[in-house]
Amino acid sequence: MSNYDFGPDERLILAKIDFGIPKRRCAKAAYGAVEEYLAALMYNGQISADYLIQERPRYVAYVQAADDKALEPTHLSPWGQKGSEMSLSAFGHRPKFVLLEPPLNSRGLSWRSAKTLFLHTHIFKSGSPVGSPELQGAVPVYHLPLSHQDRDYLVRWAREYRDHDSIWLGCGRLEVPAYREMADPRSKLSREGREHCRIIEKTTGIPTYYYLFRYHGRLKEKLRRCPLCGGAWRVPSPKGVTKFSQFAFRCKPCRLVSNMASSLGDEEDERLAAIGEPRPSMRRKQRG
Repeated sequence: MSNYDFGPDERLILAKIDFGIPKRRCAKAAYGAVEEYLAALMYNGQISADYLIQERPRYVAYVQAADDKALEPTHLSPWGQKGSEMSLSAFGHRPKFVLLEPPLNSRGLSWRSAKTLFLHTHIFKSGSPVGSPELQGAVPVYHLPLSHQDRDYLVRWAREYRDHDSIWLGCGRLEVPAYREMADPRSKLSREGREHCRIIEKTTGIPTYYYLFRYHGRLKEKLRRCPLCGGAWRVPSPKGVTKFSQFAFRCKPCRLVSNMASSLGDEEDERLAAIGEPRPSMRRKQRG
């Protein structure tokens, strides 16, 4: 199972946000207001980064909303409220939205229904990086009881992670450094991701795990130990589907989950398999 074979299910819905026709001599201010409003929605987890803006004859944006309720004014952050005020000034009214698809079944999207959460994203995902095994779907970031600043940081972290994934897939000179950022729990990217998990768990009271990417592995991959504590973390193969059956590895104390490597046994795999494994001193201690 690869980095792209599982993860929070995308439940985005296409919508149109109508800003209208700018007031006289407000063309420059109008574009700034549109950009301000859309950026605020994106960094609050209400829409994805994949949106389009039509400027003439009226300003209209086509967005992917996190769910049916994501564009309602009650969910605006202070930044979003500022963008709304800018739109009122430039267009004479606030943005209006309409869903272009039938409303989604929102059952199970509330974080309050989850028993566990995990953080995972990749280059082909544009929605929330927070998922739940029980809900089998993504939990919109704007739903989480985080501060507006923490939501902003979380969305920015997800974008940075996808950038690293893109570099790794490009197989250029930065392939290995990008892979290390995603596969080593001690890398800057992973440390920041784990800190987001800690904050989410603190505010929700729900155990929140960080997904550790793994591509290069060894032939004895099933024996791999937790890279942080060195403990055994292999998840037994269940007879039926359980909440964490999608993960091959889980360490409860370290709040890490991971999967079997996708590539095993060749010279490059053996060389890079050490990334995401316990440090040599820890392995010696385990053998002792």
